[in-house]
Amino acid sequence: MSRRSIPQAFLDRVVVAPSAPALIVWNNDDTRQTFSADELLAKVRSTVCRLRKQGLQRDEIVILGLDHSCELVCTFLAALFVGAKPIVCNHPTSQGDSDSYLFQVAELIEYSNAAAVIVDPGLECRMQEMVRHYCRVHSVFGIISGDHAIQDDDTGFGVGEEIAYLQSVSYTHLTLPTNREV
Repeated sequence: MSRRSIPQAFLDRVVVAPSAPALIVWNNDDTRQTFSADELLAKVRSTVCRLRKQGLQRDEIVILGLDHSCELVCTFLAALFVGAKPIVCNHPTSQGDSDSYLFQVAELIEYSNAAAVIVDPGLECRMQEMVRHYCRVHSVFGIISGDHAIQDDDTGFGVGEEIAYLQSVSYTHLTLPTNREV
């Protein structure tokens, strides 16, 4: 069994096949974007710089409240490169779901003792109002975009036996059968 960390396995993949596809994102309009291992690594390293600039540190828990996208993958991998422990939480399926979504994220922040949360730009201000005393709130736009030097230091991530990420499952919409014989 390999004891490499996820970031180390990704770096090894980049060395072996830098131009091979590493991420394919299927968009809602049925188009797709393909990122080579080199391209994805460049995006991840840029995101690492911005996460560190925002104060994210090794072993801190960061909640990623993002839709399935290249941004989510880059932010998740970047958090691993920092040595933080990301939690990917569900994303609201519609604008009408945003209130209950924000409360679920706030509960997850309290429960997990997260140091930071990264959300879509449209939710940043409302999330900030709810949890400003508990953790830092960042917009994915400020984390993913912008001009920052790419950092070549890939030494912050954990080793293979350390916890890499946490998973949270929301059961708010789960309905259990009743009066059922086992």
